[in-house]
Amino acid sequence: MLAIGRPDEALACFERAIEINGRSEKGWSNKGVALKNLGKTEEAIACYDRALKINPRYANAWINKGVALKTLGRPEEALTCYDRALTLNQKDENGWTNKGNILYTLKRTSEAIECYERALALNPKLDRTWMNKGIALNDLGKHDEALNSYGKAIEFNPHLDQAWFLRGLTLMNVFHRYQEAIPYLQEAERLGSKEASQMLAMYQNAIAKS
Repeated sequence: MLAIGRPDEALACFERAIEINGRSEKGWSNKGVALKNLGKTEEAIACYDRALKINPRYANAWINKGVALKTLGRPEEALTCYDRALTLNQKDENGWTNKGNILYTLKRTSEAIECYERALALNPKLDRTWMNKGIALNDLGKHDEALNSYGKAIEFNPHLDQAWFLRGLTLMNVFHRYQEAIPYLQEAERLGSKEASQMLAMYQNAIAKS
């Protein structure tokens, strides 16, 4: 039910499961996810803490707590949670991606890229991880590598409008390869990117005035 966007019904189910077995770390963690999806982030963290009190080695609860702490603007605490999770499970691709996202937020960009690479080594089809790696590479001035990362994101998820937009934006603003950039921006616009629509309008206005 969480997967199909019905967190309120999922919450009721998890609460019933906890009534049956209040010592289930998975039940408490799942309840936390449902609460987080309902915007009740502080309550979600309390559930993750209950799960971790039952089983401090439950890596998923550490990951979920980290996500919630990031939502509350507490990145350093979130990073600690991801580190705990990855100590327990080095093969958690989502853990490495989430840690990379937090490190990027903390402006530790090179470390973020290393985490994205760890995640992609475990699962090379993580489209958003490829895209986030591209953003980080772009910040470091590694624009060719960033283009490649955006291309990988598009390869694994052709519906990811932000990846189309970022590849088009980089081609246009960094490399000045305007004609090559346009199809990427147009596809991003078709997929719903307002940023791409604005960029195309600006480009068309500039052409009209030239």
